[in-house]
Amino acid sequence: MLRCSLLKPSCFCQCLKAFNSSAFQERVIYSGIQPTGIPHIGNYLGAIKNWTQLQNAPGQHIYCIVDLHSLTVPKDREETQTSMKQMIACLLACGLDPHKSIIYKQSDVHQHTQLAWIFSSLVSTVRLRRFPQWKEKSKALADTHGLYSYPVLQAADILLFNTTHVPVGADQNVHVHLTNEIGEKFNKIYGETFQKVEIQDTPCSRVLSLRDPTSKMSKSASTHMSRVNITDSDDDIWLKIRRAVTDSQSKVAYEPETRPGVSNLIRVSYCCYVLQDYK
Repeated sequence: MLRCSLLKPSCFCQCLKAFNSSAFQERVIYSGIQPTGIPHIGNYLGAIKNWTQLQNAPGQHIYCIVDLHSLTVPKDREETQTSMKQMIACLLACGLDPHKSIIYKQSDVHQHTQLAWIFSSLVSTVRLRRFPQWKEKSKALADTHGLYSYPVLQAADILLFNTTHVPVGADQNVHVHLTNEIGEKFNKIYGETFQKVEIQDTPCSRVLSLRDPTSKMSKSASTHMSRVNITDSDDDIWLKIRRAVTDSQSKVAYEPETRPGVSNLIRVSYCCYVLQDYK
């Protein structure tokens, strides 16, 4: 079986041809991550660790560094290139194996944007305005077309490879639902082309900020104390955990609604344990 060298478009296309004819008969897992800095423990527990274990199962495993998605917030060219190298290094260090999985850069495959343009005519602006992520991010960042329409590009990312399963957290389920809506509409107009994509549940999909346990841990948060990066030293990790926002109660209990800070730390501890044996 052909395997893809890291970030080589020509080799990637060969790999695609090798499995595309049988994509409807086998399991195809697809997921992506933005190159916006060093991954934190939320990225690791919610995605990367899961990928390293899934790659040992039968089927095709495709993982994308979605640099086009990261451009919804304009960045310096050198910063973008540095972040790309850092992300590749971190994925390999965490155990993602280019001999078992296809790992590639989104912008190297032009069909992503070509298919997204076709899909953009199949989804209404009213439908896109319903996405809670757009409402939240447009307030915090900027009300741009890229931020508004990125779910369409995400649908193209997934359907381009006849994906059967996407490992995502609960907050991303709406994007998979939109992907299936677009695929069904395309099939009705142009003939049977795309199959339905199933959601692959992840055991630890939501790790919250250490400074604001009402929101997800984020690489773009203003304070580095809000997250534990996978490159942090032991001393830095202990410092961040000790200073994490909790509450004044002495009892340790998992009560996400009323005690989000303590519950977040319990969830992180549980995820570190359960992913040792998760398949």
